[in-house]
Amino acid sequence: RALLTAENLEQAHKIIRDSGTGAADGCSINMTLLNTDGGRIFHNVEMAPAYGNQDESTVDLEMYEPGQNMIHCNKYLRINIPETPSFMLDSSVMRLKVLRAYPEPSGKEDVKKMLGDESEPVYKVFREAGKEDKIKTIAIGIFDFIKKTWELYSDNPAHNEPLVVLPLELKNQ
Repeated sequence: RALLTAENLEQAHKIIRDSGTGAADGCSINMTLLNTDGGRIFHNVEMAPAYGNQDESTVDLEMYEPGQNMIHCNKYLRINIPETPSFMLDSSVMRLKVLRAYPEPSGKEDVKKMLGDESEPVYKVFREAGKEDKIKTIAIGIFDFIKKTWELYSDNPAHNEPLVVLPLELKNQ
């Protein structure tokens, strides 16, 4: 929630670092500024918990311009930190492999197809409520920063329309 209060990327980076203690868990964060003058830059932040004697989160930032693509599946790709072997880690590795096998997406329909992929029998990208699925996909969101909308899918986006399309309107702007 704190990250949503950031008014600029500098504030966002300060919140992510969490100086003094650092984060308890790691994650991957994608962010950009909705209202921006000039070109839009997208940021992917890998954040790991404070490690050893650190007093802030371990952070790795990569920037992407419109037209560039980035895939991240809940596994550290740039931060060198031990990860516990588990079903979740195996799933992340396999989903990344499946998604990287696709050609570069050229539009929203390609992205919907990728996010709805069910080709891998055990570690599907999109997980329905099947008995064999230990983990389920709750929802998928697709942002359109030109139209300033957020499409939410509760069913496979490759075969379904969004459940709702929300406008991205910033208050006090």
